[in-house]
This record gives sequence, structure tokens and C-alpha cells, in this order.
Amino acid sequence: ANSDAMWRAGITERLKLPPDGVMVRDEGGNPTGVFVDSAMRLIDSIIPPPTVDELKAKILKAQDQIVRNGLTAVHDAGLTSREIEAFRALDREGKLKIRVYGMALLPAGKEAELAGKPPEQSASDSRFELRTIKLFADGAMGSRGALLFEAYADDPQNTGLRVIDPEVLRSTTIAALRNGWQVATHAIGDRGNAIVLDAYEKALKEVSSAHDPRLRIEHAQLVRKRDVARFAALGVIASMQPSHASSDLRWAEARIGSERAKGAYAWRWFLDAGVPLAFGSDFPVEPV
Repeated sequence: ANSDAMWRAGITERLKLPPDGVMVRDEGGNPTGVFVDSAMRLIDSIIPPPTVDELKAKILKAQDQIVRNGLTAVHDAGLTSREIEAFRALDREGKLKIRVYGMALLPAGKEAELAGKPPEQSASDSRFELRTIKLFADGAMGSRGALLFEAYADDPQNTGLRVIDPEVLRSTTIAALRNGWQVATHAIGDRGNAIVLDAYEKALKEVSSAHDPRLRIEHAQLVRKRDVARFAALGVIASMQPSHASSDLRWAEARIGSERAKGAYAWRWFLDAGVPLAFGSDFPVEPV
């Protein structure tokens, strides 16, 4: 972020941040312009949101790249209400060449609002479908925002960021299960994954009538061996991205040390336990 943007957002060295965000400072305590997780909203808040027409144009450009790579369907893991509107418009206009399985992002504090109503039924010939709610339990490992049980090996005072109240995660999942939504929750750190499994377990007990809920954890990037069995017992899908193992290779072991690294990108653990795996690219974070 440049200095003008930070000035417009009212960012100073005295600014207090929410507990689920970090503003990186220099040795003198001054903001560097680097913001982690929820702190990014400070800058996002002063950027005019794109119009539906602008979003439609961007979607079509992305679609061209996706089609060139031979893909016929994608999961779009986190859509705002305006992006959903753009997808639905393109679908009505017959401009979607691929099938899109969308996941709705929920505004903070209103998580249960969308989950409290059943998803809209798509027409039989529709190429856009919205049946999943996307939530976030923690941040990313590269920025040291993934939530860990023990501190980062290269940052001993830091265990990462919890970006959702576990009770909100549980209640939102309960509402979703009752109304026929799938829930997909981003969790990267070992503690982040455990918190999501706890919430899912409680929700499944509360809504025992839920049929084939197919609850997902997005990334499951670092897990404890004991929690893999919980994935299997609860029927939770591990939605993982193989490309992360190579792109994170430069720094992953420095973040978590060699012992914890045994539970990172641990597809064999999941396969041996009979956990359903869903692989993806994490495009546009990684190449499509």
C-alpha cells in the first residue's frame, strides 16, 4: 500500500487493529504498507468496488485462460454478492462456457443470514450453481497467519491468527446443514484445522438428519496425525492443492520445523485413512 492510500485509510503508527489482522511495522514502529489478513480491509475499504459489468469482463477473461488449459468446470471458492450477480447474468446471457460451482462469502456478523435460507435452485441447463458457503478459520502460512498449536519456528512469539469465532463457525454450519448448504472452511494451520473439526463435529451432532453434508476443509495444509482420523470419522473432505507443496518449499520448514512438517501436505496420511480428497490449483494464487 502506498502512503497516499494509507493516509486515506487513516492508518498511523497508533492505529489499533482487530485481533485477526496484522500491520507490519519497521524497526521504528512505523507502518511499512504490508497488511496481513483482516488488516487488509483497511485498504480495501477505500477502493471503489468494481461494477457488475467490470466483474463480468474479468470473469470472461479468466474463463478464456481456464478453457485454454483444457478445464471444463471450476469451483470458485469465495464469491461476494456482486460477483454472484455477475455470474448469474453471464449464465442468463449464455456466455459461460464452463460450469462454475460457486461458494458464497458471508459478511462478518451476518454469517447465519444466508445459511438460514435454502440455496436457490438452478435451472437444469444452468452453468452456474451456488450451493456452498465459504468460511475462514485462519490465515496463510507464508504470512505466518495460519493458526498453530505451537509458535512458528521462525517467529517464537507468534502462533498465527484466528479469524472466526468458533461459536459463529458452529452456528453457521448448523444453519447450513438444516437448509441444504455445503460448508467449505479455509483452514491451514494445525490448530485452525482442529477448530474447524470441532465445530463440524458439534454441528453434525446437532443436525443428525443432515444427508450427505459433504463438509469441506479448504487446504488442510498442516494437520496433526490424530486429526486425520477425525476427518475420516466425520466424513469431512480434505480439499487440498498439490502445487502448494512446491511453491511453499522455499520457506515451509523454516516456518514449522522438520517435525511438524511431517503433517504438512500430507496426502498419504489422508489417503491411508480413507479421507476423501479434492485436489485443486488455488488459481489465481497459483497458476491455473
